[in-house]
Amino acid sequence: MKYKLTNVHGLKELDDALAEIGLKAGTKILRNAGKEAMKIVLDTAIALVPQDTQVLRDSLSLRVSTYKTEKAIQRECRELNISGVDKPTMAFKVGNFKRIKHTGTDIDSRFYILATEFGSSKQQATPFLRPALENNQDSVINTFKQSLSLGLIRESMVIAAKNARAVAKAAKAANKAKGGNP
Repeated sequence: MKYKLTNVHGLKELDDALAEIGLKAGTKILRNAGKEAMKIVLDTAIALVPQDTQVLRDSLSLRVSTYKTEKAIQRECRELNISGVDKPTMAFKVGNFKRIKHTGTDIDSRFYILATEFGSSKQQATPFLRPALENNQDSVINTFKQSLSLGLIRESMVIAAKNARAVAKAAKAANKAKGGNP
């Protein structure tokens, strides 16, 4: 399968801003921004699902994967067939991650989604995931940028408030140590 990569510029500045905030908060901001952006693709894919059954529509969901080990990062690079670019540390995926059986049949939704998306020897392909991503690529990137910037602003305000409280507490302790009124 051929993957389509999109280049986004300004990631060095983003990486610096996330490093200032901290790993845990930065990961949370990235995760939330990615979920919000990919929600557009999920909604479009649900709307494009063929109307033959409710099982596919119910089985579609959004998953965020964080790659913490070098082995996991290398596996993802092999799967995406990418080299010479920055290594992925997080992936946002829309697809079928739930195992749902069709009522009255032995058809598993994980296999049915593949047959619907790519076709089989007896079934013509009716793609709905690929068009959902391709048609919304610009809006996904714009939503990701907006959510990320709002998350960074919100987190920097939280950090500034914590620092202000710490300064006020230190000033109060210094004033008390001098013997002044608290």
